[in-house]
Amino acid sequence: MLTKFLLALWLLGNSSPCTPKSNAVFMQMIDSQKGSFTTQDPDDEWYGLPWHTLGVKEFKPFARIYNNPTLYVACAMEYMRDTTYNHRSKHFALLSMEKLPFKDCLKTLALCYRLYKSGLIHEETLSEALLLGFSESNVFDKNKGNPALVSILKKMASDKTLPTYMHKTISRMLN
Repeated sequence: MLTKFLLALWLLGNSSPCTPKSNAVFMQMIDSQKGSFTTQDPDDEWYGLPWHTLGVKEFKPFARIYNNPTLYVACAMEYMRDTTYNHRSKHFALLSMEKLPFKDCLKTLALCYRLYKSGLIHEETLSEALLLGFSESNVFDKNKGNPALVSILKKMASDKTLPTYMHKTISRMLN
């Protein structure tokens, strides 16, 4: 229920809705990366790959979304909510959202937390959502005292099901 509400907020906010055209561009990017997320590598190895340094940002379909994430964030979040896609492809979808503005990073974090709790994304994808705001734009750091950010971080900090490393990250973000 909360995920549908958050998705509706996107459609009312500054980000563009997921139109057939933007969805086609988004799906082209996902399809072009299928070889990356359909490998048989164990999860700890696959999620540990330094995707940011492997040239993925220079790949045209990925770069188009990466450099204009507000045009595609609604498509990315619809994709991540879809139960027919695997966890690794959803992680890749999130990586393309690294340059989101603060409000969208915050909504993405909230949605990823709900998706993780529902089993729809891997814990490393939730961890990536935590780090999303610390990427190039560093928006979580710049908005450290924002009540909405503090609220979601405190909610996550009290969640005993999250792994220890994530609690450490959240603690650093709150201090």
